Amino acid sequence: MRRHSAEEAILAYLRENALLEQGMHVCVCFSGGVDSSVLLHLLFSLREELGLRLSACHFHHGIRGEEADRDEAFCASVCRELDIPLYHGAADVPALVRRTGKSPEEAARDARYDWFAVLGKKEGIDRFATAHHKNDQAETVLFRLLRGTTVAGLRGIPPKRGDVIRPLLCLSRGEIEAYAREHGIAYCTDVTNFSEKHTRNYIRMTLLPAMERVNPAATEAILRLSRYASEDEDALSAMLPPHAVPQQVAGLPAALLRRVVARNFTLETGKTLCYTHLDELCRAVATGKDGFIGLPGGYRAVLSGGTLRYEAATQEPLPPLDPGVLREGTTLLCGGALRVTMRRSGEPISVRPSPDGEFVYNLSIEIPLSCSGICGMIRYRCRQNGDRLRVRGVNRSVKKLFSESKIPVPLRERIPVFYDDKGVFCIPFVGVADRAYVQERRSASFILQVEIADRLPERW
Repeated sequence: MRRHSAEEAILAYLRENALLEQGMHVCVCFSGGVDSSVLLHLLFSLREELGLRLSACHFHHGIRGEEADRDEAFCASVCRELDIPLYHGAADVPALVRRTGKSPEEAARDARYDWFAVLGKKEGIDRFATAHHKNDQAETVLFRLLRGTTVAGLRGIPPKRGDVIRPLLCLSRGEIEAYAREHGIAYCTDVTNFSEKHTRNYIRMTLLPAMERVNPAATEAILRLSRYASEDEDALSAMLPPHAVPQQVAGLPAALLRRVVARNFTLETGKTLCYTHLDELCRAVATGKDGFIGLPGGYRAVLSGGTLRYEAATQEPLPPLDPGVLREGTTLLCGGALRVTMRRSGEPISVRPSPDGEFVYNLSIEIPLSCSGICGMIRYRCRQNGDRLRVRGVNRSVKKLFSESKIPVPLRERIPVFYDDKGVFCIPFVGVADRAYVQERRSASFILQVEIADRLPERW
């Protein structure tokens, strides 16, 4: 008996992408819609030839009330008729949205896939089959393009990710609906699929049809772009160095640098970077910028001395530096994380314990200063826009001096700026104004000792 073209296409696609092996337990993710109904019918028809043990699963999202209950009952009746197991899962997605702040689509997807992981282990399921098809692929590529994506994002939906396979990616929506009509396959209709308040529905119902008025083969053109992007991404990824220490990314072309940074973040954290964070990181690496960059998923990038690493952003920020007047002796600032001592030249250094034992003053500097060059009281504060320091006869921007000194950005907010009635005269680790500078320590009127602590596991 001659097979249907859809069956031929699926068989070829399964083999080409090595999605299944003989004897596997395959569970169809069965919503009751036309796509998953056709997928279940096709795999049921091919189960003996493929040597599969077939089951289905249905997930109730707690969103559509009686309509969702109807879909669940429909799926149960279909599976009874086919005599295959149906596994039921459920979640209160609206509650998840309120608790997590995720979008309804994201919360629903995460809940489903979390359940798949548990169900797969419990029932010995080798593969979960979803009903994504060609049009879903085109819509996904457009969706990512509109949001902003890398070349990797243009690959769209992969045929296989982990234990999830997509056997219908070789068929269009039209081919799936035609198969359902020809074989009299019943299915449910989800009315929310026709609401354009959801971006994907708008792309499917308005944007793609508008593109097809310009080019009737717009969907195929998008799929072709996706295929080329996938091939290019595979080729470029094969050129990447092994998972490397950050120094090994120096000098890489921009296309490879982006991929190394993105891959290393994923390998180290299990998360993915959006293009905004990826671009910011690559610019920082390329320019040798030091500091912290906040990243999604509770992580941050730490850049220092040309290296890039990732860590959990769990440390409490240190208290801010409040302005004040400096007195002789020791002054504790920033909750004790900054310790400033002013003593007359020649006075012995006394050992001072940390205020509560939690700080390690890993950065310390002693600055000899001339009293004759200082006018009025010595004050301190954080740096401000427009701060300048006259060094070696030239008025220099403090911002540029910080940059030239390669002071990490977070540390710049911790370093005190000392000033008097004439303006800024000293910035530790950066420079001393000509009027307060002494070349030899024995010529100094007094000594400023600045000690800075942080809670980082690796100190700047």
